[in-house]
Amino acid sequence: MSLAMLQYFASNVTFFISLTWLPSYIKSQWPNLENAVYYAAVPLVFAAFANWIAGSMVTGLYNKGYHVGSRRCTAITGFSLGILGLLAAIQTDSLGFLATDNARLLWFVACFGLATFGVDMTLSPSWAFCNDIGGANSGAVSGAMNMVGNIGAALSAFLFPLLLDKETGSANTFFALAISINAVAILCWCIMNPNRVNDRRLSPAALRARFIALITVCTALLAGAIGYNLYSGFQKNKAAMLAANKPAASTDANTPKIKESESELE
Repeated sequence: MSLAMLQYFASNVTFFISLTWLPSYIKSQWPNLENAVYYAAVPLVFAAFANWIAGSMVTGLYNKGYHVGSRRCTAITGFSLGILGLLAAIQTDSLGFLATDNARLLWFVACFGLATFGVDMTLSPSWAFCNDIGGANSGAVSGAMNMVGNIGAALSAFLFPLLLDKETGSANTFFALAISINAVAILCWCIMNPNRVNDRRLSPAALRARFIALITVCTALLAGAIGYNLYSGFQKNKAAMLAANKPAASTDANTPKIKESESELE
């Protein structure tokens, strides 16, 4: 169950940027294109189709007798597409054939749309996996997975502005982080097995310990991101106040010299 929560955490780190920072990011990167912000809706359309396709893929493979593969192959395919889309998005400003702002915008939106499509493909196998291992407790298992996913969404909302390049405003550092998290999710799916017999061997105490450990780590990451955000904001305000007080201090320091010059002239 802990692996299911971890991989769902990973998918939400990428997906929820579409709902939080993507519109303002597109607007800041392409300020000369008045209608650029409207393209932020495109990845959500990709995500909607991903759910249909992934659901059909899970059902089709399962009906052919591939119980484990229907979950595992669909999810790994989704996270792989997520990685490819983010890798391509990182190259937006370095590809020579993208000569205009409009071309770069369309490329970025298409690439991020592919990434969103990929991570949303993991929803169907994830919820099916919860039913597989949860049995009569499927609601509790899926609720725990979804809760950790929401922590990932919140963490991405805090990390995205913190990792922006101060000079260019590029989000490539965040995208690289999301790529690494998606790679971890692929490893999780290589281990995850929807056969409930594997989880029945674990005692309730062991399952509870895993759950608490994962929640603690995710909460610590979220708390750290919030704390760093508050600290960086405090440091910026402090630097601004010091910069504003410097001219006044220098003026006060020169005042005695001016008075001395005036007295000498008298």
